[in-house]
Amino acid sequence: MGVILASAPEPETILKYPETARLIDLGRPVGIVVVALMHFLLTQEPMLAAFRNAVAPGSYFAMAHGTRDGRATGVIERTEKV
Repeated sequence: MGVILASAPEPETILKYPETARLIDLGRPVGIVVVALMHFLLTQEPMLAAFRNAVAPGSYFAMAHGTRDGRATGVIERTEKV
């Protein structure tokens, strides 16, 4: 078990962190789970590409994020204030 203190939009920091290498063998297939993050980022592609390029073939990537689709305008406005 360990902790990596880094920012998701800076994947190079996460991938080069010594604790990452200790915890995860990126030479073997791994699973990357990104939950409730993507809708907070202005540009996702560089982050996703960095993680995709760092993992071995056969790895999995799972993602879930929020959406405004189907939400009433009032709900969206209240959510954006938070």
